Formats: sequence, C-alpha cells, structure tokens
Amino acid sequence: MKPLLAIVRDIMSARMIIPLIKLARGLEIPVATIAEGKAVGECKDAGIELLAEGTDEFTLFANPSKVFDQLNPEIICIGCSYPINWELQFAEEARKKKIPVAAFADTWGCTKRLRGLNPEFAFVIDEFEAERIRCKKEAFASLIIGDIASTTNVQISSGRMDALNKIV
Repeated sequence: MKPLLAIVRDIMSARMIIPLIKLARGLEIPVATIAEGKAVGECKDAGIELLAEGTDEFTLFANPSKVFDQLNPEIICIGCSYPINWELQFAEEARKKKIPVAAFADTWGCTKRLRGLNPEFAFVIDEFEAERIRCKKEAFASLIIGDIASTTNVQISSGRMDALNKIV
C-alpha cells in the first residue's frame, strides 16, 4: 500500500494532522512524516517518527522530488503554516507528479498561503472559513469542516483517494 506523506511546520498544523497520522496507522496505512520548526517537537511528543526534520530556521529541504520518487505516496497532507515552506514545496512537487494534496487550515484565511495551489481537500476549522473560501471562489474539490478527529463519518468520493477515504 502506498503511504500517506504528512508535511508540517507549526504547532497548530501538527495538532491538526497528528490525529490523521494516528488514524492512518491504526488502519495499517503507512505514513511518512516530515516536520520542521515547532512541529518537530509536537510530532515527537505524540510519538510520531520523522522521516526528516528541519530546524526553527526553516532550512530548505534538499529535494522533494527525490522523496516522492522514493516513497511514491498516495496523497500528501500539508498544513498552511506561516511562513509556509516545506508544506508548499512538497505540495507543488505533488502537483507536478499528479499526487493529490489535502491541506489543513488551522486559522481563518491561511489557505491563501497556498498561492493558488487548490488542493483536492481542505480541512477547515469552521463554517465561517468554509464560507470565506466559497465566497473567494478558491477551487478546492472538497471542504471538510472541523478537525480530523471529529470527521470519522465523512465520505469523500474519488477513486484516487482510497487511503484518505479509509481514514475519514
């Protein structure tokens, strides 16, 4: 089975994606996690093993393309951190390789940091943010409201999203 690849940078994006990682592992879906900044500590505290980690200086990852070639992930899950760094680099590389992207928006308006990337899924914090995205006509295929831990009954229809469908 292809892995889920999670990329996180700050505390809140880590806190949104860590429950997804735990759900995936519980379903025996392989997960690779790359963290930088404050997310490194959050992941380690949650017992998440890291494929790679950065420092608080947010150094650039050497080669996202090489990581994709080695892992061949089913989907990548990113935060919308500020400043956005690896999350966006990996999402842009996923686009080139036609790998679906799920973005986790931990605050109002943070999806604008994706610079028009338009992921297949956006997990948003509340209906207000979902409506803001709809009004701005940001082209996300699916909006999911609430944190991942509370979305266990959500069904997402797309053949390429088998791994994410099993989780949510």
